[in-house]
Amino acid sequence: MSTNTVLTWNGAKVGLLTTKGFRDTLGIRFGIRETPYDYTIPAPAPLAPRYLRMPITERLKWNGEELTPLAEDEVRAACRSLAKEGVEAVVVGFLWSFKNSSHERRAVEICREELPGAYVVGSCDIQPEIREYWRISTAVISAYVGPNLANYLGNMVQTLRENGFRGELLITQSNAGVMFPEIAMEQAVRTVLSGPACAPAAAAYVASPLDLRDLITVDMGGTSFDVCLIKDQKPATALETAVGASTTCASPLSTCTRSALGAAVLPGSTR
Repeated sequence: MSTNTVLTWNGAKVGLLTTKGFRDTLGIRFGIRETPYDYTIPAPAPLAPRYLRMPITERLKWNGEELTPLAEDEVRAACRSLAKEGVEAVVVGFLWSFKNSSHERRAVEICREELPGAYVVGSCDIQPEIREYWRISTAVISAYVGPNLANYLGNMVQTLRENGFRGELLITQSNAGVMFPEIAMEQAVRTVLSGPACAPAAAAYVASPLDLRDLITVDMGGTSFDVCLIKDQKPATALETAVGASTTCASPLSTCTRSALGAAVLPGSTR
């Protein structure tokens, strides 16, 4: 579901609260094009457009020490502006929050107070690693797919319970592992490309007793066609990858994001 949401540009309207002076990190990315010599290919459109990216006064040093206190009044004002724009999800992504998450967590609390109906995430909870572009872009993708996934899984859990299901429902991840629905709802980005990741894992499992060591797997759905090479019974993996990129259309994931958790877009994922 999450992969289809990204491929069809059918996700939530996402707002972003970020450290003042770094509003354009999401748009600048790394300042390079995927095809550096072709000026005709546009950069992928950020999933949180610039007018929904709100700069907030706060600053932490590289070691997590507070340099500038969090301006809570600015956070509340930003929430009011985002509410007027009808945002469905909000990401809080401050500099150095993986070293000290206090500013980011407080801003998340305020967002949930001011926007009780919105899906709110902090980048430190989604992708706690250095380099703000990796961390914030991964959190934005999680917020982009999160509301739809949370509603879907919530209804599924309730329906199963009402119909007498007493088993343990597990949701697949992009590292071919599984997690509980509650975790998937909170960290929706873990489910992006979970289908294409699980297909090679399943093929390797089936092929092992048959002593088939080198395989090519194909996973075809309604919106994607994924191929993976399995060499010596080990699926090829990638720290970075792209979704839906083409020479004519800039996809929301045509520049990858990654996760130290090995279960978000797309680190540890197969391709």
